[in-house]
Amino acid sequence: MKWYFAYNAHTEDAQFPLIRMAVNSARRYTDLEPNCIVSGPPGTCSAWLQDQGVRTHFRDTRILGDLLRHKAANPDFDLLSARGAYLRLEVGDIERDDKYVLYTDTDVMFRSLKGIESFRPFILAMAPEMHRHGRRNPNTGVMIINVPRFRRWVDPIYDLARRELSKMLAHDQTAIIQVLGWRWQRLPAEFNWKPYWGYSDQAKIVHWHGPKPAHAEMMLAGEFDRFPAPHQTLFRMNPEAYRTYLPLALSLAGEA
Repeated sequence: MKWYFAYNAHTEDAQFPLIRMAVNSARRYTDLEPNCIVSGPPGTCSAWLQDQGVRTHFRDTRILGDLLRHKAANPDFDLLSARGAYLRLEVGDIERDDKYVLYTDTDVMFRSLKGIESFRPFILAMAPEMHRHGRRNPNTGVMIINVPRFRRWVDPIYDLARRELSKMLAHDQTAIIQVLGWRWQRLPAEFNWKPYWGYSDQAKIVHWHGPKPAHAEMMLAGEFDRFPAPHQTLFRMNPEAYRTYLPLALSLAGEA
């Protein structure tokens, strides 16, 4: 199965350790065919990816101009994360061979993909966001994409984002959920497992949603004041799970 992920080259310093973690874990625990979408110029990270056999696609989100104008009018707008987040909507334009692909954010750690082949969604399959048993609010950090069908929805998703950028609080995720409504299939939480839910040996994809490994390492050392309150809250939900997952994450991130 092809695996897509994406990042903004202007955030390479922060993204590179996470990308090493994701790619090294995929190589160790899966047989995924990795593809990376990069916004911005080639750099150290993209060179490493190419050395690892990852197919790289250099392109920007088609609404980059809208994002830049919105940033000029709204200085607090997080352009750096938006520029990377909207790249997942480009998968349909890039992928022309396979019907189903896996998309993840960069901050994931693969443990297994057993059973993923049974999910063949009408458009998208996604797991819950914050609440493990929730069914209303999916998280786009891990998605199985029915590429031909998803491609038909990309224009409406982009159109909504353009019109309502100030209301896209989770960037493209907000637009995807608002446009698709109920038209998505639920993935089991094990395919998008958050450390703040606790440790699980059944977790197949661990998603460092919120605090990243480097953040968890500092908070385990008592350095809380450096992080926003939401990150502190998530970490305090289950510090022992972060302690358990952290050594593997750091080891994977440190591999050449």
